[in-house]
Amino acid sequence: MDFFHQVSGGIQTKCFRIEIQQGLGQRDLASGILFSQTGVQGAYRILCRNASVNPYLRYAFGRLGVPFKYTYHRAEFGVLYIYEWSKTTKIPLDLICSSGIGAGLEIQGKSNQHNYLDYSINLGLQYAFK
Repeated sequence: MDFFHQVSGGIQTKCFRIEIQQGLGQRDLASGILFSQTGVQGAYRILCRNASVNPYLRYAFGRLGVPFKYTYHRAEFGVLYIYEWSKTTKIPLDLICSSGIGAGLEIQGKSNQHNYLDYSINLGLQYAFK
């Protein structure tokens, strides 16, 4: 199981959302080995009041060090639910909560590929240039 802390920057319109993501995490919580993962994600936004449902497509890559020693690539499709608690405030920081589930393929080499299930629960701040 992977655990990540992530920052992202992106552009959001009424119907689409695209972002670049940079994360720092662990392949296994007990391993103690940190690694980075860089990705890009595009999503179609289905809006409700302060919430949106976002079917997304994500590509990411990373490099794990010793003892794993490999570069991996991930392609994932899923659905993300985002709730913006403070969307109606006048300040440019919005408190957001999101959760999602996705399925993907991780490629660690020509002969080492496997499917995975991704789920996430996120709490964060979103800065909006208004």
